[in-house]
Amino acid sequence: MKMSPDELEMEVFQRIDAAIRDGVAPLGLLFHGTGEPINGQLKPGGYDNVLWTSDSPVIAQSYIPNSGITMYMHRPSSYRMTERVRPQEHSGWNELAKQISGQECFDITFQHGEVSSWRIPSDWPTYGDCWAFLTSKNGLGYPDEETIEVSQAGSDEGWKFMAASYQLPGHLFITLGEPKNFSDLRTSDEPDLTSVDYHQTKAFESAWNERKFGVMINDFAQMKRWGNVGHRSYGFSPETAAVTQWIAIPATHYEPTDWDGFSKLTPELKAWHAEMQEKYAVPGLTR
Repeated sequence: MKMSPDELEMEVFQRIDAAIRDGVAPLGLLFHGTGEPINGQLKPGGYDNVLWTSDSPVIAQSYIPNSGITMYMHRPSSYRMTERVRPQEHSGWNELAKQISGQECFDITFQHGEVSSWRIPSDWPTYGDCWAFLTSKNGLGYPDEETIEVSQAGSDEGWKFMAASYQLPGHLFITLGEPKNFSDLRTSDEPDLTSVDYHQTKAFESAWNERKFGVMINDFAQMKRWGNVGHRSYGFSPETAAVTQWIAIPATHYEPTDWDGFSKLTPELKAWHAEMQEKYAVPGLTR
């Protein structure tokens, strides 16, 4: 039955409210996290023609990238700290120097793919300047370690180095859903890294040809803190995805600090719940 946006919002809120009240994971809800800009309806992925969801908001938000891309930067040798940055193509140091100075080198010539001569602006940074910008509190705030993983985000001017605290803005999409509606295509009781279920593209195609609502598989979420975390994924067919109603809330990448956190709500979902409490001041709901 098609709901109005307000009816869907209220139903989702009540289920999350019940989960908080009872101290359990949300029941009857499915979640999809993404850092991609979404215009219109959520659509299946190109590889498998499936729109994947999780019954855990924590798992769903772990799929939102932490940043657009990341780059590993190594501390320059001491003798290079006073050298001006070479304007080598596709060099992170060159891109960082341009970002710091707002300028770039000119009259650059190349030989065999390597920069051979160039002219620099008067205040062109050294490698030491760049490293200090990366690791200082007044700069981007990364730890002063031998190797650091640096976040970048796309802009109109290209890729920009972001602060250590940066997280790519994304969304957590929420809909109603019951596991019983999904055809079980799990190949084992527990997730198995040696035989992953998400490559069953022919089985997914057969299910869609049979007009199945969706499929259920064992899956893995890759997290820095926890490694490969096994979970169940619920995949909507293209036909189901086209008519599924969602609510969306702003969200970023999230990983719990302890194992119990996997059964709880994410900070963004808690904040949304608090906001809805103010909107729906209904007697009997959690305060």
